[in-house]
Amino acid sequence: MSSREVAARLKVSARQASELMRAGALPGRRLPSGAWLTTADALERYCAQQRRGRGRRLSPATAWGVLWELSGLGCSWLPRATRSRVRDFIEAASAEEIVRAVATRTRTHRFTSARIDTHVRRDLVRTGVSAVHRLTPTRSRVHKVVMGYTTEEKVEAHAREVDWTPHADGEHVLFELNLPIPFLAKRMPDAVVAADLIHSVDARDRMLAVTETDRIRAIWLRRRARTC
Repeated sequence: MSSREVAARLKVSARQASELMRAGALPGRRLPSGAWLTTADALERYCAQQRRGRGRRLSPATAWGVLWELSGLGCSWLPRATRSRVRDFIEAASAEEIVRAVATRTRTHRFTSARIDTHVRRDLVRTGVSAVHRLTPTRSRVHKVVMGYTTEEKVEAHAREVDWTPHADGEHVLFELNLPIPFLAKRMPDAVVAADLIHSVDARDRMLAVTETDRIRAIWLRRRARTC
């Protein structure tokens, strides 16, 4: 589907439709000409998310702060007043609202490929389905899917190196690493792993994003109750 077709469906301008795809809110791919394309399935998933309610939108730095706080790591890059608002948000929001609020904190790039090996995962910070076994071991061998973070300039280079094809419905997802602090670990913290499951093409994983975020939030609430 072209930007004009998406615009007609969403009742927005073609420029706004292209921006949705450029920002990763609506999965799409850019042609060498500069035009953006998506698929009917990707657009339907986007519309379904909108029908469930927009919920609260957070800045990227604040959204990362929510996930760092949930993981018990704190969010030192945020001002004290914002850190307090982050904790208030976690206390008041449901798990689904949290997942929705942090889902667009960075751009996502989707690909299809038959190549899944250790070479594919090199230099990526694992998240979502690539790290879910740390949360729920029963899902550890279900997937042959890659989800990971890398820097913006390495996304296309990585895809070319492992012969991936950009596709709006692709099961493999690369996230641009816009975390406000340096991060050298090979796996994202638990709350990030859980929230990123929402980007899976598997409905079971998208449900797991909410249930695992809810479990992690319950642990955070108990920990907070003990310190208050």
